Amino acid sequence: MVERAKIKNLKFAEAYLEKLKSGKKLMRIRKGQKDFRVGDLVRIIVGNKKIGIARIIKVETKKFGEITKEEAIKDGSKVKES
Repeated sequence: MVERAKIKNLKFAEAYLEKLKSGKKLMRIRKGQKDFRVGDLVRIIVGNKKIGIARIIKVETKKFGEITKEEAIKDGSKVKES
């Protein structure tokens, strides 16, 4: 019997819906979450709506201070100018 892999949920705010659908949103920074691994299947949830299934292709673990301004902007975070 083949065991089915558990599909994890990857949640996004509704503000990201169009970027996700257009392929412009390709990464997500998750504070303290370390349970995603390369190859995992994830259910993409925007607000309360399931919009699809994706496969994790890359995972990086970084300390907060190691996140670059460019990565923060790609994630959709607002970045203050210094």
